Amino acid sequence: MRFLYLIAILLVLSEAQSQVIPEDRRVNWALANQHFQFIQPDVELNILDFGGSNDGVTDNSAAVELALEQAEGSAATLFFPPGNYFFSAPITLQDSIVLKGAGSAFTTLLFNFNQQDLNAINITGSSVEPGILLDGGFTVNSSKIFTDSAFMFSAGDMVEITETNGDWDVVPVSWAANAVGQMTVVDSVAGDTLFLQSPLRITYDTVLNPSIKKVNPVVNAGISCLTLKRIDQPVNGSSYNLGITYARNCRISGVESDTSNGSHVYIAKSLGIKVAGSYFHHAFQYDGGGTRGYGITLAHHSSECIIENNIYSHLRHAMMVKTGANGNIIGYNYARDPYRSEPIHDLSGDISLHGHYAYANLFESNIVQNIIIDHYWGPSGPYNTLFRNRAELWGIIMTTHDVLETSKQNFVGNETTDFNMFYGQYILTGTDHFEYGNNILTVTHPGGTDDLSDSSYYLKSKPSFWDINDSWPSIGYPNLLDLGTIPAKERYDAGLPLTVCEDSVFTSVQTIHSSFNMSISPIPNQGQFGITLNESLPENSTLTIFNQQGVSVYHRIISAGQNSLIPVSLEVAPGFYWVVLQNNNMIISKKMIVYE
Repeated sequence: MRFLYLIAILLVLSEAQSQVIPEDRRVNWALANQHFQFIQPDVELNILDFGGSNDGVTDNSAAVELALEQAEGSAATLFFPPGNYFFSAPITLQDSIVLKGAGSAFTTLLFNFNQQDLNAINITGSSVEPGILLDGGFTVNSSKIFTDSAFMFSAGDMVEITETNGDWDVVPVSWAANAVGQMTVVDSVAGDTLFLQSPLRITYDTVLNPSIKKVNPVVNAGISCLTLKRIDQPVNGSSYNLGITYARNCRISGVESDTSNGSHVYIAKSLGIKVAGSYFHHAFQYDGGGTRGYGITLAHHSSECIIENNIYSHLRHAMMVKTGANGNIIGYNYARDPYRSEPIHDLSGDISLHGHYAYANLFESNIVQNIIIDHYWGPSGPYNTLFRNRAELWGIIMTTHDVLETSKQNFVGNETTDFNMFYGQYILTGTDHFEYGNNILTVTHPGGTDDLSDSSYYLKSKPSFWDINDSWPSIGYPNLLDLGTIPAKERYDAGLPLTVCEDSVFTSVQTIHSSFNMSISPIPNQGQFGITLNESLPENSTLTIFNQQGVSVYHRIISAGQNSLIPVSLEVAPGFYWVVLQNNNMIISKKMIVYE
């Protein structure tokens, strides 16, 4: 028994030591996955039952308010059947309220505020002011901090830890005061000690008055399976299609966001927000002022958010971290066609680190055009990690700064792939960076480090959304340069639905197609069955099977022209399941029973 225990310990140690990044330069990014537990509400309300209209002209603002009053503060999904829904006022989501459509190709929410600077949708909590000074414990990796006011907090409280800006703040501005900070949760309280759910990812400075305050977040709100489109361009300001502040454990899934003024999604002072399987594209302006032309922005201490498996097109910056955002995961996203107003139009960072000391964020296995760490707002903080990313155009570029540059970043297993003159660059400034196994136009940087065995810095195994034939991981050594792909890019290139809905939207929508049909045999079955189509598929489609909780248990791509029996084999628990065939023009669903 002791021998087996020793072997187990050695295996754990071996796994921990196998990472090429030194332990003191990385954080536990897997916490974001472990702490995220979104709960889909059981109650579903149909907007059409509250006077809603899907004609694209009638104002649905009052109908939404009536539906939310019906929910009376309880968990509920507000369902929008196929159609276009017009709004003249913003939608505000409270705890456990989810907006759900029939799929981004079928349900569209249209917003026109007569050029007022308003967000289309808000998920906004509050904080308890003022903050309380900390007495100690605020060093990196500490999970306990000390204050003589610990009695004011309880287990489960969401908190915000901050300090005033240090001498790194070479480009000061009022909205970036107290940039360094972290959002987390109190695990327990004992005397003057607060035990934290996540360890600190940076050391705070006594001179900078580190403090803590309680947050009253919006929890478990979400948006899924629909399109958001802003019609009017505000005269001033930089409103967002979705603004999230002081929120926790919220999810954006299978959403298309079409044309925004500021960021499509702006996340500030929030914890554990997941944005997955979505598509963000186009803006009214691309000058960058007030985040105009941005996709997803993580700002103001936002922590442990997961931005995963999304597509971005024709944006100034697809994925941005700034003002102390930390511990976030930006993984397996595809960004194309970058555009900024000023020349050179395509020299804009799809992945952008934008200063004011964002730190310890992980960018893993993204395929983008340009990765740029700039110094417009001064340096970024330490240990932002670029791991197994591909830059297909200008490359990976750190800008210079006359006063202070970004240092202590990690660059592992990345590649640049464009051999044309001036493209495919790999330019690092600052000091004390860690580099390993970067394939820059077939040349290893630094030399002799091409033996890269690390697969992921936040996943234990191939992710559930990996529905392509490529091996995982597909980018970086030992894979050949520019060879592998990721599901988000595959969706775009194959002309498949660009969004992936994690919810089962098909209890309310049985079929959206005039003639196409499919049959399943046998029903019931033990997880082995066949699907027959009554005609050839006109385009590439996705076949997804959902359990009763709306979780996908099977996903694959069915090629255009398919007209023969499709065999399926599942290893699932007995129960009801939804079998869904979807492309850009139809959804077909069938209910099925699996027995023991």
